[in-house]
Amino acid sequence: MNFLGQIKAVFFDADDTIVELNGSLGKLYADVAKRHNVDLCADSINSRVIDVWNSIRLEYRNEAGNYTTSPQREKAMWIKFIGLLLDDVCREPIRDTLYHSIYEEFAYARSRALKKDVLAFVGYLAERDMVLGVLSNNDSRICRLLVDMQIASHFDHVIPTAEIGYKKPSPRCFDIVRERLGFEAKELLYIGDNVETDYHGARSAGWNALCFNEKGSDYEIDPAHQFASYSDLIERLKKST
Repeated sequence: MNFLGQIKAVFFDADDTIVELNGSLGKLYADVAKRHNVDLCADSINSRVIDVWNSIRLEYRNEAGNYTTSPQREKAMWIKFIGLLLDDVCREPIRDTLYHSIYEEFAYARSRALKKDVLAFVGYLAERDMVLGVLSNNDSRICRLLVDMQIASHFDHVIPTAEIGYKKPSPRCFDIVRERLGFEAKELLYIGDNVETDYHGARSAGWNALCFNEKGSDYEIDPAHQFASYSDLIERLKKST
């Protein structure tokens, strides 16, 4: 594997690629609720996450609308998700201020932890004068999050897809980024953890792509295009150059 020979820019997905939740979703929700004097059960919230997500997944993806999106649409979808998730687990009426506080919580460093060795890999790329960026289906909160985590300075570009009007896996999303950079698709590499959204999305636009397969899932893609840790990826790249 030697992608770097022709690569001029490397872009990353955000959640579950460079950062991960700092604890369970239920605990994060319950911690915010406690600050509003509302008692929520983290385990009850966690037990509903998958069902609630599946109930709005198609609407969130907006595949029927060619994956088009906007900052307003993204915020509305996440507020809806929060509301649906809390509907059956809260014993008292939930105030709008709590919905918005939970939404805003995910713009703060306390909500996330860095993936192991990711900054070492980012540094490895920076030493090779790569243009570095984040391209995320997360909304504008991702910009504030990376600043609050004090890692925004490692990236030349942080782009929420809501701000360019198309979300991954739309090839148009990747095309717009390529046009902004002025590079050819073959000179770009995308790294993400989701096979459909990140890996196939990038490749559909002609980009190179790697899949961060931390859990060793059985993905039907070239094994050479997968890696389980950033330290392993650095070693593989060193051996290939």
